[in-house]
Amino acid sequence: MRQGTTPSRDRRRVRAVVAVACLLALSALVMPSAASATWSARLTMTGSVGAGNISVAIGTPLSALTFTNSSLASTTPLAISNTTAGAGAPPGELAVSFTGASSPLAAATNLVVWPAPDASECDESTAPGTDAVAGTWASGVTLSIVQVAPGATQIVCVRSMVSTRQDAASSSGSQSFTANVSARLALHSFSAESSSASPVDASRIYPFSTLGDFWYTFRPSSDLGRCLDVTGGYAAPPGTVLGTFACHTSSGPTYANQWFTLAAVSGSLVGIRNAGTSNLYVTANTDGTVTMEVRNESNPLQSWEPQSRASGVFQFVNDATGLCLSAINAPGPVGVESCDGSARQAFTSIQLDVAPPTGQGGPP
Repeated sequence: MRQGTTPSRDRRRVRAVVAVACLLALSALVMPSAASATWSARLTMTGSVGAGNISVAIGTPLSALTFTNSSLASTTPLAISNTTAGAGAPPGELAVSFTGASSPLAAATNLVVWPAPDASECDESTAPGTDAVAGTWASGVTLSIVQVAPGATQIVCVRSMVSTRQDAASSSGSQSFTANVSARLALHSFSAESSSASPVDASRIYPFSTLGDFWYTFRPSSDLGRCLDVTGGYAAPPGTVLGTFACHTSSGPTYANQWFTLAAVSGSLVGIRNAGTSNLYVTANTDGTVTMEVRNESNPLQSWEPQSRASGVFQFVNDATGLCLSAINAPGPVGVESCDGSARQAFTSIQLDVAPPTGQGGPP
């Protein structure tokens, strides 16, 4: 007959098994894995920040942007760096978000962003790549880049633009919003963020307004005693200089070199037509001078956008150049120059009590 084990020996075996199990469990608790030791989570802050060893930094923020009548688009590079420290750290996934405060200008400002190998590729002549994303600043866009290695810098081209001057117009001539950029670098379940903010403005752009089908004189606010005047009189030939001269006190047809009307072209554009016998139109020249020329509907230098600065007071923006008609010399020739809100660029309209324009040149 086989002898059985004693109860005391069984108890010692059970205690030994339990002791080994406890040691194994304790070992698992006090000896962390490589991942938990390397990627411990920490708070996220604005700027160059980190979650454990993960960090990302936005270089110089986007430059302040101002839309003007002569500049309706801007393309600029943004540098974003994976500043993760530590040898052998894996690449992270980068997401760059662009948003603007809800405002009329943010809603009207179109936004296109795309990755580029070099900052020199972010200019007005560069076509966005096939991986570009587009929207508006108000709706926001996010560009995702799968792999950015530690120590590497990714260039992102940022193009902001309004389609027409009137998209950025306001009764005060000025409006703005804040453009926000946020870069998020992620690795597994850990992430880090960096952000920046820049102003976007529209300056000296006013709402479109026009006049009825009548003849008017236009007087620069800098000298209301003078009127726009076709040099040489009502029978002046093409190529004649447009200037300012003391306003005529007579409304006789021989004084029609100071009579003008706004002839519709398309949308917010008009031609500024004189009542002289040659049926001439105000034309900006590339050298900054302004002359009177025969109508040429295909010439954008003859198209103007009348913008209302006050009731009956206009600034005339040349469509081709984005420059404002300006009484630079008073008296003397007028020209075109950057719209600056000055009195010499504000023209008061006064309707004349004469027969309205017809389709033919010459005074009525």
